Parts: sequence; structure tokens; C-alpha cells
Amino acid sequence: MGLSVIDPIEPAVARMRRVLFEDFDFTKWLTLGFCAFLADLSSGGGGRAGYRTSIPGSGSDLAEAGRFLLRHLPIVILIGGSILTLVIAL
Repeated sequence: MGLSVIDPIEPAVARMRRVLFEDFDFTKWLTLGFCAFLADLSSGGGGRAGYRTSIPGSGSDLAEAGRFLLRHLPIVILIGGSILTLVIAL
């Protein structure tokens, strides 16, 4: 018997059905939705051609992010502390 590209798909689909639909858990779906939301944020979509003028992750982007954080430091600390408190509480 030779190798088949399709053979691994059946167990994968069966596992997906078992994980997602058997013993339905709404919090699992919320978690998946949130992860998809975060993944979409990192994709940089929006369809605006030519929006970026520099390479992502380049020094100018990092320098601009640092300047932004320093300009808004009290707000950043407040939001970060609130998130940390919420995570600890949960």
C-alpha cells in the first residue's frame, strides 16, 4: 500500500468534530473566536494599498512605538495594571 495524502484527513476531521461539537462548551468557542480575532489583528489586513512606508519590525517602527509608550506612560501603566489585576483575579 502506497502513501496517500487523503488518508490522514479522515482521522483529523473526526477529531475536529469530537473536540468542537461533542460535549459542546461555549467557553471553548469564545476562546477560539478570540484567538481568531487576535490572529486577524496580526494579519495587517484592511486593504489599504501602500499604507506601510517601512518594513514591519524595522528600527523606525520600534522607535515610534517607544515614543508612543513614553508619551502615554500613565495610561499604559493604568491599562497594564488593570489587565494584570483582572488576570490575577480570574
